[in-house]
Amino acid sequence: MLGGDITDSDGVPLTNYTVLPLDRGDVFTMGKFFISMWIDPIWTGHLGLVSWMIWFCNWLLSFEWVDIVAAPFGALADLLQDFLGEIAWIPFALTIAGGVAGLAIMLGRHSTGWAELFISA
Repeated sequence: MLGGDITDSDGVPLTNYTVLPLDRGDVFTMGKFFISMWIDPIWTGHLGLVSWMIWFCNWLLSFEWVDIVAAPFGALADLLQDFLGEIAWIPFALTIAGGVAGLAIMLGRHSTGWAELFISA
């Protein structure tokens, strides 16, 4: 069924809009027939595309796809946690800050170096 359970604001299902209420013409007005012959497939394609986009937005906002996308990243997160969890980050960061502060002091920027040292302590 086209569009599933999509309805308009009055509750009319989307399937009621598959055929446009056009004057299809008769034997004496063949121009209307030829125009409707071109418009009907265009309208059907447009309606199918819009109903697919509505379905896709509903699926996207339901977050059912997150489990599919997140599954490979779970293994990667476990691997990174195992690798980076063994590093003592606080002593490492303090060593870097001390090195930057010492470098600033050695280059003559005493206030900057001491401020960096006190901020990181």
